[in-house]
Amino acid sequence: MIVKRKLGDIAELTAGVISQRVLADKEDVETGDSVFVLVPKAIHDGELDGNCLSKEMLKKDIGIKQYGKFLARDGDIVMKFSSPYDACKVTMKDADKKMLVPSFCCRIRITDPSVDAEYLVTFLNSSSCRKELDDRCHTRTINLTRKSDLEEIEVPILTPEKQKEIARRYMDLLKLKKQVSALMELEDERNTVLFDGE
Repeated sequence: MIVKRKLGDIAELTAGVISQRVLADKEDVETGDSVFVLVPKAIHDGELDGNCLSKEMLKKDIGIKQYGKFLARDGDIVMKFSSPYDACKVTMKDADKKMLVPSFCCRIRITDPSVDAEYLVTFLNSSSCRKELDDRCHTRTINLTRKSDLEEIEVPILTPEKQKEIARRYMDLLKLKKQVSALMELEDERNTVLFDGE
């Protein structure tokens, strides 16, 4: 029998901040710290594309204590509130890099050491998790989940070895998917040259 626990019992969830409340306007002369801001296209297929992050300046009067809870750090998981509910593990190569989580996402910080972050990303990106979220949202006009919906998701708690195995297979499939996509792009370029006669 597989033990399941609510996501809210194994992790701390924080809904993102409305960007206009903390980011400086382009016209502002005086600004605060610089911060990377997560944009929707940065999360795709269980991965975070660091090249898609937007670098912005915070308002002058906004300090780390005020916006710190909206920052993702290395090892956190970020998940979109809207379908397809993509989730990814945050990997920050620079210790000083700060990534602000905007209101279209939720930051998930694992509090239970028996849960592997990559396994949780695998589960959150699974069709069974997405179906449960869709079922929770089906009565709403806009198919948008809430933090409270995510907290109620039942996560299967497997042995650490099984979690690692599932996560490894998922990550291997993501790499293969990337390679196949790259091959398809190359083939498309080759065919374009052949068909256009250039």
